[in-house]
Amino acid sequence: MVNESATFTAFTDIKDGVQVVYEWYIGDEETGAWRLAATNTVTSNTNSFTIESVEEGAFNARVDIKPMNDGTNCYNATSVVTGEITPLPVEIIYLNASKQGNNVLLEWATAMEQDNAGFEVQVSTDGFTYRKLTFVPAKNGNASTRQEYAFTDKENGKFGTRYYRLKQLDTNGTHEYFGPKAVSFGSVASQVIAFPNPFHDEVTLDIASETAGEALITVTDAVGKQLLVRRVQVEKGFTTEKLRLDAGLPRGLYIIKAQVGGVTQYIKMIKE
Repeated sequence: MVNESATFTAFTDIKDGVQVVYEWYIGDEETGAWRLAATNTVTSNTNSFTIESVEEGAFNARVDIKPMNDGTNCYNATSVVTGEITPLPVEIIYLNASKQGNNVLLEWATAMEQDNAGFEVQVSTDGFTYRKLTFVPAKNGNASTRQEYAFTDKENGKFGTRYYRLKQLDTNGTHEYFGPKAVSFGSVASQVIAFPNPFHDEVTLDIASETAGEALITVTDAVGKQLLVRRVQVEKGFTTEKLRLDAGLPRGLYIIKAQVGGVTQYIKMIKE
Protein backbone atom coordinates (compact mmCIF):
# COMPACT_ATOMS: atom_id res chain seq x y z
CA MET A 1 0.00 0.00 0.00
CA VAL A 2 1.40 3.40 -0.95
CA ASN A 3 1.72 5.55 2.16
CA GLU A 4 0.26 8.74 0.68
CA SER A 5 -2.96 10.73 0.51
CA ALA A 6 -4.12 13.64 -1.61
CA THR A 7 -6.73 16.34 -0.98
CA PHE A 8 -8.47 18.02 -3.92
CA THR A 9 -10.56 21.18 -3.73
CA ALA A 10 -12.90 22.56 -6.41
CA PHE A 11 -14.81 25.83 -6.67
CA THR A 12 -17.87 26.79 -8.71
CA ASP A 13 -20.21 29.76 -8.84
CA ILE A 14 -23.74 28.68 -7.92
CA LYS A 15 -26.72 30.41 -6.42
CA ASP A 16 -27.34 30.11 -2.70
CA GLY A 17 -29.47 27.10 -1.80
CA VAL A 18 -29.02 25.32 -5.14
CA GLN A 19 -28.16 21.65 -4.71
CA VAL A 20 -25.08 20.60 -6.65
CA VAL A 21 -23.56 17.17 -7.21
CA TYR A 22 -19.77 16.93 -7.33
CA GLU A 23 -18.53 13.77 -9.12
CA TRP A 24 -14.85 13.19 -8.39
CA TYR A 25 -12.78 11.20 -10.87
CA ILE A 26 -9.19 10.10 -10.20
CA GLY A 27 -6.80 9.42 -13.06
CA ASP A 28 -4.47 10.80 -15.70
CA GLU A 29 -5.28 13.95 -17.65
CA GLU A 30 -2.82 13.09 -20.43
CA THR A 31 -4.14 9.61 -21.18
CA GLY A 32 -7.77 10.41 -20.39
CA ALA A 33 -8.08 7.34 -18.11
CA TRP A 34 -10.42 8.27 -15.26
CA ARG A 35 -12.40 6.35 -12.63
CA LEU A 36 -15.23 7.59 -10.41
CA ALA A 37 -13.89 7.87 -6.85
CA ALA A 38 -16.61 9.71 -4.92
CA THR A 39 -19.86 11.66 -5.21
CA ASN A 40 -20.78 14.60 -2.96
CA THR A 41 -24.11 16.44 -2.91
CA VAL A 42 -23.79 19.93 -1.43
CA THR A 43 -25.37 23.39 -1.46
CA SER A 44 -22.17 25.43 -1.33
CA ASN A 45 -19.68 26.83 -3.81
CA THR A 46 -16.68 24.90 -2.50
CA ASN A 47 -16.12 21.16 -2.08
CA SER A 48 -13.11 18.98 -1.32
CA PHE A 49 -12.31 15.28 -1.56
CA THR A 50 -9.49 13.36 0.11
CA ILE A 51 -8.28 10.06 -1.31
CA GLU A 52 -6.09 7.78 0.81
CA SER A 53 -3.47 5.32 -0.43
CA VAL A 54 -2.99 7.08 -3.74
CA GLU A 55 -2.07 4.79 -6.62
CA GLU A 56 1.13 5.54 -8.47
CA GLY A 57 0.50 8.31 -10.97
CA ALA A 58 -3.05 9.03 -9.76
CA PHE A 59 -2.31 12.58 -8.73
CA ASN A 60 -5.04 14.38 -10.69
CA ALA A 61 -8.74 14.66 -9.95
CA ARG A 62 -11.49 15.74 -12.34
CA VAL A 63 -14.70 17.09 -10.86
CA ASP A 64 -17.96 17.19 -12.83
CA ILE A 65 -20.46 19.59 -11.29
CA LYS A 66 -24.19 19.04 -11.87
CA PRO A 67 -26.88 21.53 -10.81
CA MET A 68 -30.02 19.84 -9.49
CA ASN A 69 -32.40 22.84 -9.29
CA ASP A 70 -34.33 21.97 -12.47
CA GLY A 71 -34.63 18.25 -11.71
CA THR A 72 -32.17 17.22 -14.43
CA ASN A 73 -28.48 16.39 -14.46
CA CYS A 74 -26.64 18.78 -16.77
CA TYR A 75 -22.88 19.19 -16.86
CA ASN A 76 -22.15 22.88 -16.51
CA ALA A 77 -18.55 22.77 -15.31
CA THR A 78 -15.63 20.42 -15.51
CA SER A 79 -12.22 21.15 -14.08
CA VAL A 80 -9.02 19.27 -13.38
CA VAL A 81 -7.42 19.92 -10.01
CA THR A 82 -4.17 18.63 -8.56
CA GLY A 83 -3.90 17.71 -4.91
CA GLU A 84 -0.95 17.98 -2.57
CA ILE A 85 0.50 14.57 -1.73
CA THR A 86 1.08 14.15 2.00
CA PRO A 87 2.31 11.16 4.02
CA LEU A 88 -0.15 9.12 6.08
CA PRO A 89 0.88 8.50 9.72
CA VAL A 90 0.05 4.79 9.60
CA GLU A 91 0.48 2.30 6.77
CA ILE A 92 -1.83 -0.72 7.00
CA ILE A 93 -0.52 -3.92 5.35
CA TYR A 94 -3.75 -5.88 5.72
CA LEU A 95 -7.07 -6.01 7.57
CA ASN A 96 -8.85 -9.39 7.80
CA ALA A 97 -12.15 -10.42 9.41
CA SER A 98 -13.00 -14.12 9.77
CA LYS A 99 -15.97 -15.90 11.32
CA GLN A 100 -15.11 -18.29 14.15
CA GLY A 101 -18.31 -19.90 15.40
CA ASN A 102 -20.44 -17.08 16.78
CA ASN A 103 -17.42 -14.77 17.03
CA VAL A 104 -15.44 -12.71 14.52
CA LEU A 105 -11.65 -12.49 14.61
CA LEU A 106 -10.18 -9.23 13.32
CA GLU A 107 -6.50 -9.18 12.45
CA TRP A 108 -4.44 -6.35 11.02
CA ALA A 109 -0.83 -5.25 10.71
CA THR A 110 1.04 -2.03 10.06
CA ALA A 111 4.26 -1.57 8.13
CA MET A 112 5.06 1.68 9.92
CA GLU A 113 3.49 4.00 12.49
CA GLN A 114 3.99 7.66 13.28
CA ASP A 115 2.33 9.28 16.32
CA ASN A 116 -0.25 6.48 16.40
CA ALA A 117 -2.46 6.38 19.51
CA GLY A 118 -4.30 3.24 18.47
CA PHE A 119 -7.32 1.83 16.69
CA GLU A 120 -11.02 2.07 17.43
CA VAL A 121 -12.72 -1.10 16.18
CA GLN A 122 -16.15 -0.28 14.75
CA VAL A 123 -19.06 -2.43 13.56
CA SER A 124 -22.12 -1.81 11.41
CA THR A 125 -25.15 -3.88 10.41
CA ASP A 126 -25.98 -1.82 7.31
CA GLY A 127 -22.55 -0.71 6.08
CA PHE A 128 -23.33 2.98 6.73
CA THR A 129 -23.85 3.58 10.45
CA TYR A 130 -20.98 2.37 12.64
CA ARG A 131 -20.56 2.10 16.40
CA LYS A 132 -17.53 1.49 18.62
CA LEU A 133 -16.79 -2.05 19.84
CA THR A 134 -13.46 -1.41 21.56
CA PHE A 135 -10.21 0.54 21.43
CA VAL A 136 -6.91 -1.23 20.78
CA PRO A 137 -3.92 0.92 21.82
CA ALA A 138 -0.83 1.12 19.64
CA LYS A 139 1.94 -1.31 20.52
CA ASN A 140 4.55 1.21 19.38
CA GLY A 141 3.11 4.49 18.13
CA ASN A 142 6.35 5.38 16.34
CA ALA A 143 7.52 2.20 14.69
CA SER A 144 9.34 1.56 11.43
CA THR A 145 8.86 -2.21 11.71
CA ARG A 146 5.80 -4.44 11.31
CA GLN A 147 3.28 -4.38 14.18
CA GLU A 148 0.49 -6.99 14.41
CA TYR A 149 -2.90 -6.60 16.12
CA ALA A 150 -5.96 -8.76 16.80
CA PHE A 151 -9.39 -8.42 18.40
CA THR A 152 -12.23 -10.95 18.76
CA ASP A 153 -15.81 -9.71 18.59
CA LYS A 154 -17.69 -11.88 21.12
CA GLU A 155 -20.79 -9.71 21.18
CA ASN A 156 -24.10 -11.57 21.29
CA GLY A 157 -26.93 -10.93 18.83
CA LYS A 158 -25.03 -11.34 15.55
CA PHE A 159 -27.12 -12.01 12.44
CA GLY A 160 -27.15 -11.11 8.78
CA THR A 161 -24.02 -9.30 7.58
CA ARG A 162 -21.76 -7.36 9.91
CA TYR A 163 -19.28 -4.79 8.60
CA TYR A 164 -16.05 -4.01 10.43
CA ARG A 165 -13.64 -1.10 10.04
CA LEU A 166 -10.79 0.54 11.94
CA LYS A 167 -10.68 4.17 12.99
CA GLN A 168 -6.97 4.89 13.42
CA LEU A 169 -6.34 7.77 15.85
CA ASP A 170 -3.24 9.94 15.96
CA THR A 171 -1.88 11.38 19.20
CA ASN A 172 -2.98 14.84 18.01
CA GLY A 173 -6.60 13.71 17.56
CA THR A 174 -6.71 13.34 13.77
CA HIS A 175 -7.93 10.05 12.34
CA GLU A 176 -8.42 7.93 9.23
CA TYR A 177 -10.47 4.83 8.40
CA PHE A 178 -9.48 1.39 7.12
CA GLY A 179 -11.97 -1.16 5.81
CA PRO A 180 -14.71 -2.15 5.84
CA LYS A 181 -14.63 -5.96 5.91
CA ALA A 182 -17.91 -7.93 5.77
CA VAL A 183 -18.75 -11.15 7.64
CA SER A 184 -22.03 -12.97 6.96
CA PHE A 185 -23.95 -14.89 9.62
CA GLY A 186 -26.82 -15.70 7.25
CA SER A 187 -30.44 -16.19 8.26
CA VAL A 188 -31.36 -17.26 11.78
CA ALA A 189 -33.54 -20.21 12.80
CA SER A 190 -34.19 -21.11 16.44
CA GLN A 191 -31.59 -23.73 17.31
CA VAL A 192 -29.18 -24.63 20.14
CA ILE A 193 -25.76 -26.28 19.82
CA ALA A 194 -24.02 -27.64 22.94
CA PHE A 195 -20.30 -28.43 23.27
CA PRO A 196 -17.93 -29.96 24.18
CA ASN A 197 -19.45 -33.41 24.06
CA PRO A 198 -18.29 -35.33 26.10
CA PHE A 199 -17.99 -32.61 28.80
CA HIS A 200 -16.31 -32.40 32.20
CA ASP A 201 -18.01 -29.70 34.27
CA GLU A 202 -18.87 -26.93 31.80
CA VAL A 203 -21.06 -26.85 28.68
CA THR A 204 -21.19 -23.97 26.19
CA LEU A 205 -24.49 -23.27 24.43
CA ASP A 206 -24.64 -21.43 21.11
CA ILE A 207 -28.25 -20.23 20.96
CA ALA A 208 -29.72 -19.01 17.66
CA SER A 209 -33.01 -17.13 17.95
CA GLU A 210 -35.22 -15.52 15.31
CA THR A 211 -36.29 -12.84 17.80
CA ALA A 212 -35.02 -11.34 21.03
CA GLY A 213 -36.56 -12.91 24.11
CA GLU A 214 -36.01 -15.64 26.68
CA ALA A 215 -34.67 -19.18 26.39
CA LEU A 216 -35.49 -21.77 29.04
CA ILE A 217 -32.67 -24.28 29.64
CA THR A 218 -33.16 -27.44 31.74
CA VAL A 219 -30.52 -30.11 32.48
CA THR A 220 -31.57 -33.57 33.72
CA ASP A 221 -29.85 -36.89 34.21
CA ALA A 222 -30.79 -40.10 32.34
CA VAL A 223 -33.69 -40.88 34.71
CA GLY A 224 -35.17 -37.39 34.55
CA LYS A 225 -33.79 -35.88 37.76
CA GLN A 226 -33.59 -32.12 37.32
CA LEU A 227 -30.10 -30.74 37.92
CA LEU A 228 -30.26 -27.20 36.60
CA VAL A 229 -32.86 -24.69 35.34
CA ARG A 230 -31.82 -21.39 33.79
CA ARG A 231 -33.62 -18.61 31.97
CA VAL A 232 -31.37 -16.86 29.45
CA GLN A 233 -32.07 -13.54 27.80
CA VAL A 234 -31.21 -13.92 24.12
CA GLU A 235 -30.75 -11.39 21.35
CA LYS A 236 -32.01 -11.76 17.81
CA GLY A 237 -29.25 -13.75 16.14
CA PHE A 238 -26.65 -15.68 18.10
CA THR A 239 -26.10 -15.73 21.87
CA THR A 240 -23.45 -17.70 23.77
CA GLU A 241 -24.18 -19.01 27.28
CA LYS A 242 -22.03 -21.21 29.56
CA LEU A 243 -23.48 -23.79 31.97
CA ARG A 244 -21.36 -24.77 34.98
CA LEU A 245 -22.24 -28.26 36.27
CA ASP A 246 -21.04 -30.18 39.31
CA ALA A 247 -17.67 -31.76 38.52
CA GLY A 248 -18.63 -34.58 40.88
CA LEU A 249 -21.54 -35.75 38.75
CA PRO A 250 -21.18 -39.42 37.81
CA ARG A 251 -20.18 -40.34 34.31
CA GLY A 252 -23.03 -41.07 31.96
CA LEU A 253 -25.85 -39.59 29.88
CA TYR A 254 -27.40 -36.16 30.56
CA ILE A 255 -30.15 -34.31 28.69
CA ILE A 256 -30.29 -30.60 27.93
CA LYS A 257 -33.78 -29.34 27.12
CA ALA A 258 -33.74 -25.96 25.35
CA GLN A 259 -36.92 -23.96 24.64
CA VAL A 260 -36.26 -21.03 22.29
CA GLY A 261 -38.83 -19.05 20.31
CA GLY A 262 -41.51 -21.72 20.61
CA VAL A 263 -39.12 -24.49 19.55
CA THR A 264 -38.13 -27.25 22.00
CA GLN A 265 -34.90 -29.13 21.46
CA TYR A 266 -33.38 -32.08 23.37
CA ILE A 267 -29.60 -32.53 23.33
CA LYS A 268 -27.91 -35.68 24.63
CA MET A 269 -24.62 -35.04 26.44
CA ILE A 270 -22.04 -37.45 27.86
CA LYS A 271 -20.25 -36.68 31.13
CA GLU A 272 -16.70 -38.00 31.01
